[in-house]
Amino acid sequence: MSGTFDQSKRQVIPRWLSYHASNALQLLSSESSSRSTLSRTRAGLSAQEKWQNDNNLSHAVDFVGEAIVISDFDNAQALDAAKFILTNVSSEKKHVRALAKHYVDPRDDISEDDQFAVKTDPINSRISSLKSRTATHPIDPISWADLSLLYAIAGSRSKSIRCMSVALGLSKGNRFVLRSAARCFVHFGEPDRALDIIRKSAQCKSDPWIAASEIAIAESAGLKNRCLRPGRQLVANDNLSQFSRSELAATISTLELAHGSSRKAKVFMRKALLEPTENSLAQAEWMAANLSSSPTVELEEYPASYEARAQHYYHLKDYDRTIQAARLWADFQPLSSRPLAQASFIASVVLNDDSRSISLLRDSALVRQFDPILTNNYAFALMRQGRISEASELLRRIDKRSLPLREQLILSATNGLLAFKQGNPEQGRDLYSLSVKGLDGLGEYRGAAIAKCFWAIAEIDSESDFAKATSADAMKRVKKQKMTELDVYTNMLKNANP
Repeated sequence: MSGTFDQSKRQVIPRWLSYHASNALQLLSSESSSRSTLSRTRAGLSAQEKWQNDNNLSHAVDFVGEAIVISDFDNAQALDAAKFILTNVSSEKKHVRALAKHYVDPRDDISEDDQFAVKTDPINSRISSLKSRTATHPIDPISWADLSLLYAIAGSRSKSIRCMSVALGLSKGNRFVLRSAARCFVHFGEPDRALDIIRKSAQCKSDPWIAASEIAIAESAGLKNRCLRPGRQLVANDNLSQFSRSELAATISTLELAHGSSRKAKVFMRKALLEPTENSLAQAEWMAANLSSSPTVELEEYPASYEARAQHYYHLKDYDRTIQAARLWADFQPLSSRPLAQASFIASVVLNDDSRSISLLRDSALVRQFDPILTNNYAFALMRQGRISEASELLRRIDKRSLPLREQLILSATNGLLAFKQGNPEQGRDLYSLSVKGLDGLGEYRGAAIAKCFWAIAEIDSESDFAKATSADAMKRVKKQKMTELDVYTNMLKNANP
C-alpha cells in the first residue's frame, strides 16, 4: 500500500532554513536582541578594527558577517562595509552580496516561491561553493550553518554536524545559528543535544523564538521542558511584536491541547494567528480538527505557507491543489519526507493516478533515497504500472528491522501486493494479514482499511475464492472510517462483487 506520514503528532519545531530563506521570511530581526561586542580574532583585533585599519573585501565581509550575527544593525561603519561589498563584488558571488544586502536592508522580503526553496540540484556544486566560502572566510557562522544544511540534504551526517558545530563555536548566541543547530540535532535524532544547546544560550527568558524551540523540542521528545513559565510571560509581553510571539503562542497552544484544555489552547492559538509565521499556520491547520476551527486567513497571502495550504486543501478534498502545495512544501523543506509522502499517497491512492505519483517521486530521488516510506510509495506505484522487477529491487533495499512498527506494517502490505503480482497469493495473504492486524493493533484503522482495500483488489485480480469476503470486509472498514476518498475503490469492489 502507499503510505503517508503519521499525523497524530506535530510540534512547532523550528524549521531548518538557509540564511537567505530566514531573511526573506523576516525571522532574523529581534526587537529585544541584546547588543554585544564584536568577537575578536586570534590576532587580537576585532573584525571592525581590521576593517578600520584596511578597507579590503575580506575584512568587509568578516565585519558585516559579525555585525549580522549579533544583530548590530545600527553600526555606521558596518553599513559602509556592506555598501563597499555591493560596489566591489560581482553578481556571480550571490552569497556574499546577499550578506551585504541583508545588512543594508534587514527587512528586505522577496516572497516569490523560489526564494524559499532549498535548491538541491546540483547539490555538489552548491556544497563546493560554500566550502570555498568557508575557506576564504572561516569565521562566518552563516556560511557554516548553510553548509551544514546542504550536507544534511546530501545525506552526510558527520559533515553536517561538524559544520554546525563550527557555526555554534563562532556564534553561540545568534538566533539563526541556535535554531538551525537545534533543528540539525533533532533531525539527526539527538533532541537532548538540541535542548542542551538552547538551554546553555540562556535566552529562553528574553527571546520568544528560542523559548518556542525549547518547549516544542522537549515535548516532541517526551522530555520535560524548562521554558514554559518564561514562555507564557513572553507571550503576554506586548513590547514584543505579535509576529515574534506567534510560534511561541502556537507551541503553548499545542501543549494546552495535549493536556486536555481546549479552551486555553484556543486562546493561545488566536494569539498565534494575529500575525502568524508559516509554521504557526501549519500548526493551526493540524490542530483545526481538535479545536473545531480552522485559521480564518487567506493562506496564500503568507509567504512559504505551503504545509498549511497542503493540509487545508486536503481537508477540503481539493486534491490537485493539495499536491501542488505539497510540491512547494517539499522544495521549502527538502529534509522532510512528509510533503512527498502526502503527495504520492494522494496521487496513487486517492486519485488512482500512479503515473503522477511516479513522476513526483522520480524527480525527488535525492530525498527518496534516504526515506523508506517514499521508497515504498515509489515501489507501490511502479507495481501498479506493471514495473514489477523495478519495484521488487526497491523494496529489497529497505532494511525493515530499523523501522518503527507502523512503517514495517505499511511495507508488509506493499510486499503483499508484490507477492500477488509475482504469482504467490498465499504469501501475499500472509503479508496483508500481518499488516491489517498490526495496524488494527496500533489503532491505525484508516491505514488498515486502505490495506484491506488493496488486498481485496489483489484477490479479485487473481480470481481467488477469497475475493468476495475480503471485499466485504474492506468496504465495511472504509464505511466505518468515513473514508470517502476511497470511493473509487469501494465502487470497484462493488462492481466486482455484485
